[in-house]
Amino acid sequence: LGDEVYNALFARLMSLQIPPDSRIKIDVLARELGVSQTPIREALARLENEGLVVKTHLIGYRAASQLSAKQFEDLYDLRLLLEPYAAEKAAENMTPEVLDVLRGLEREMSAGEGDELAYGRFAQLDKRFHDVIARTAGNTLVEEALARLHTH
Repeated sequence: LGDEVYNALFARLMSLQIPPDSRIKIDVLARELGVSQTPIREALARLENEGLVVKTHLIGYRAASQLSAKQFEDLYDLRLLLEPYAAEKAAENMTPEVLDVLRGLEREMSAGEGDELAYGRFAQLDKRFHDVIARTAGNTLVEEALARLHTH
């Protein structure tokens, strides 16, 4: 149930059904999704860890702000430094099993076209795809850095 609620909230954030900077009302989400507040809070804690929501003491949760043009440009530059390195190292360490996982993820990403929540699902699969590459590269610092950057 926790994963289903997380996926539903993730999809709403990615599709901007929950707009940036808007307040997130736990009780409303619980009613809409037909669950108690506990899985909503757990999902929001995960999303906070990923930088998609922000928790303010005594106020609650809100959707994170969108990146400014400068922040986006800086993020892009940093990823250009890290991702080619990770891809090169992953290619050197590639096994048939990892290649099968990557091909499976690519098929899943392609299969979701046309789905109304396709972007949220695609973003999650894309994150897993990049995580596999970063993990296969064998550099935990690069893996952790890319994991933190991927959501944006």
